[in-house]
Amino acid sequence: MKLLFSFLLLSISLFALDVQKEVQIGSHTFILKQEAYNEYGDKGITLKVYDKASKQKGVPLLSFVMENKSGGCADKSVEHGAYKIVGNILTFYSHWERYGRVYDAPIGDRVQVYTLDDKGTLEYTNSKVYIETSKRGKEMDEGMQYLYTEIKTDVQREALAKYIISVERIFEAKFVKGAEAKVLADEVSNALNEKQKQRWQ
Repeated sequence: MKLLFSFLLLSISLFALDVQKEVQIGSHTFILKQEAYNEYGDKGITLKVYDKASKQKGVPLLSFVMENKSGGCADKSVEHGAYKIVGNILTFYSHWERYGRVYDAPIGDRVQVYTLDDKGTLEYTNSKVYIETSKRGKEMDEGMQYLYTEIKTDVQREALAKYIISVERIFEAKFVKGAEAKVLADEVSNALNEKQKQRWQ
């Protein structure tokens, strides 16, 4: 039922028209614009952040995936996103999930934090990620298995380190494990749940 509910929300989102609104981050006004896309087998919604000057030039300050779906009806890779503004801080939350026999798609969570400085510039200040890039038992990168199995040799420790470096580069965030990864997952889950509540209010 939870899976069906998630797909329903995603389907509703994907057919939404492009929308925009003004928001305050600190003492500055920004425009958030959601744009739907359907290309190369991916369907989704991108959130673009503009200040008023850059919007006139058509250049967003930031771009963030709010929803993305790829694959067929039974075998899907899905990304859900949400954002929160508190004072001068803009936080993005991302969750990746896979369904069916999509073994080579990521699963995990990420938080990215931007802070508005005194000049009105959004600075990337903090980030955390926990990602498994493929299904357990079918690891595309051998180092991934040492996230959840015991490390017994230096070679295995080095393989894990290389995996973490690769994920940090691709997802542009600091990799966390263990209890920190659980806290991260809970934080992202809470943000996405709040997003769903707002849709139905």
